[in-house]
Amino acid sequence: MKTDYIIVLENDNPIIVKREELIIKLRQSINLLINNKIDLMRLRHRWTFGEGFSLEKYINYYSIEKLHEKYNQNNINKSFLFSLKKLFKRLIRPGKAIRLAGYSLYFEKEPEKKFPKYIKKLDDELFSVSSYIIPWTNQSVLIHRQFYGNLISYAYNNPSSRTANGFQDLEKPLNCKWWRNQNFRIGVGEGIFTHNRFDDSWRKEHPAYNKIIIK
Repeated sequence: MKTDYIIVLENDNPIIVKREELIIKLRQSINLLINNKIDLMRLRHRWTFGEGFSLEKYINYYSIEKLHEKYNQNNINKSFLFSLKKLFKRLIRPGKAIRLAGYSLYFEKEPEKKFPKYIKKLDDELFSVSSYIIPWTNQSVLIHRQFYGNLISYAYNNPSSRTANGFQDLEKPLNCKWWRNQNFRIGVGEGIFTHNRFDDSWRKEHPAYNKIIIK
């Protein structure tokens, strides 16, 4: 490859915005990389994120301070007893709780105020988030080619015991203590792509389940 920037996608990540919006958001993302505001940009849509993306863990640990108007609040339990349960979970599992803080971007109107140590607001609906609270993903990432190569080199030299159908999957070796401690700056905006698989899923409950595939 000779291009400076690449978009990492899986084969089931369709574009769900109009062409004009796509161009604007890609240019905006590249400018952030060029100006060293972020290290990589997530492009999966925050509101139409598609299948295989669980947000339940976050609301099992945190109450919502100011719910974003684009999120469906019908799924949120607001009872007082449930709030106490969340507090108890954060007290006994603080490490897991803070690792879930990045998901505040999918609920909170002002996530930078709830987690100011890890989230910085760059512009309207545009944030820089520390890798300490948000993992690497193979789905919909804009990144400099050299930086992506560095991540692949790390994964190659530190393979995971977990595999995807017998092969190394970048998500598994990267999402570890090393990734969190790098404090990479991950851009998060409204997004461009979703996740919509039509064939060969390894999930048994999926309509496109293929029993030949092994996770």
